[in-house]
Amino acid sequence: MEYLKGHFTKWLGRYDPHRLESLEARLRRPKRFRTSKIAPEVIDLIVGLRKKHPSWSKYKLAVIAKRDHDISISPSSVGRILKKRGLINPKETKRRVKAARSVRLRATRELKVADFGDLVQFDSKHFNLPWGDKRFQITAIDVLGKRKISRTYSHLSSRKARDFFLLVQEKFPFQIKRAQSDNGSEFAGEFDDLLQELGIPHYFIYPNCPKQNSCVKEGNTDGS
Repeated sequence: MEYLKGHFTKWLGRYDPHRLESLEARLRRPKRFRTSKIAPEVIDLIVGLRKKHPSWSKYKLAVIAKRDHDISISPSSVGRILKKRGLINPKETKRRVKAARSVRLRATRELKVADFGDLVQFDSKHFNLPWGDKRFQITAIDVLGKRKISRTYSHLSSRKARDFFLLVQEKFPFQIKRAQSDNGSEFAGEFDDLLQELGIPHYFIYPNCPKQNSCVKEGNTDGS
């Protein structure tokens, strides 16, 4: 009741019978605004560095400011400057966050292949048909026994690769214990999610190192 009484008193005091607009809600904009404590020259430095090096993150910009210009500024402050000046690309930020969260597993020399299914390599290729259409072939090969399965698709996607893995798992007479592929998008997404659900380690070869997937590269030559 006290709250309602105080609220009514406020509106009664504002009421002017000759001006009905006196009862309209007023702007809640604050009279005083928080001003930045960062010096203008520091802001100009951060903006200039970002424009010159668009790929540098707020963390690197903070390090460079301290190392090369003896200016101490936190990464969060750098981020606020970049955001206020419209120097942050939301799509690029989302891509970087996703990449940082999805650390890719790499095979090491300690990985032993002593039994069937210890390591099955996957690869994809495309080829053109005589009448101009394009087809995509996905191949899986067991590194030890060289047993191979290939399928051809009209288009390539992680869902197609996922369905292909389920087919290979059904056709192979042994369990797939580990899988390896290149870094193509078809082997990310739903393909990689499926392997995680099944508890099967998914190794990605290093970029520009096709020899790491040499077994399936050599075997991926037909559409059988």
